[in-house]
Amino acid sequence: MGQNRINRRSGDGSGRSFVGSDLLEVCHLASRRIVVALVAMGVVAAGAVVVPAATDTADAQTQPVEVLSATAAARMPVADAPQDSRSIVSVTERARRVEQRRQAILAEKRREARRLARIAARKERQRLARVAAKKEAARQARLAKQEAARLARLAAAREPSEWEGDALVTPSGGSFPAEVERWANMTTVVMEEHDIPSKYLPGILAQMQAESGGDPDVVNDWDSNASAGTPSKGLMQVIGPTYESSAKSGYESLKFHTQPYYNMWAALNYVKERYGMTKFDSWNSGSNAGY
Repeated sequence: MGQNRINRRSGDGSGRSFVGSDLLEVCHLASRRIVVALVAMGVVAAGAVVVPAATDTADAQTQPVEVLSATAAARMPVADAPQDSRSIVSVTERARRVEQRRQAILAEKRREARRLARIAARKERQRLARVAAKKEAARQARLAKQEAARLARLAAAREPSEWEGDALVTPSGGSFPAEVERWANMTTVVMEEHDIPSKYLPGILAQMQAESGGDPDVVNDWDSNASAGTPSKGLMQVIGPTYESSAKSGYESLKFHTQPYYNMWAALNYVKERYGMTKFDSWNSGSNAGY
């Protein structure tokens, strides 16, 4: 044993003997391979792994063991690491499946977020539509109410009626006769339809007084218009051709010519279109000659 030999035959049948130091080196390399395999399979976590570090018998008796971390062991040459393909594939497959699952969860969350966003947008559109419909219904109801009131006033105004407003004063400061004042309510309705300010009511009534005295059946048969075959008729003494061209739409027929409402409507339409508001100013100042 002086040469520290171990009389053991090699496995290849050559009869070669191993020196003790050679055997120790073989064990050292085998230990390293085992460590790397354990780290690869996750059996050994981060920490210290004790591996013999000596290269011969004498050194093994005097030198301390080498301490390898799991990281250092993992960095050993690939040639030194045992190749357990099934373990590597298993770890890789688990990681792939975990990533697939994570991506699937994220995709599902995105789909759900988009779905909820669409629902919220649809609900908001529906809410806005309801608000708009409510506003439109209120507007239509308001307009219908206003139109009903206007038609009621118009229906009442087509006939002579007692004046509902403040006391009326002629441009000269006097009072209107009852025959003229009874048409004041109807006249205000027609003025509103033509957007003629209410301040011109006294002048218009004064012009009516000068034209017909408030009698809707008056016919002028003595002036030039009568001589031409188109006598002036009605409250505002409108001739036939003027009535037809200025009448309210749908009422152009001369059978409506002397009806108070339509006669007044055509007269005010004609004056406004031809003279503008200046003629009404003139009537308000007391200049109530023919027009």
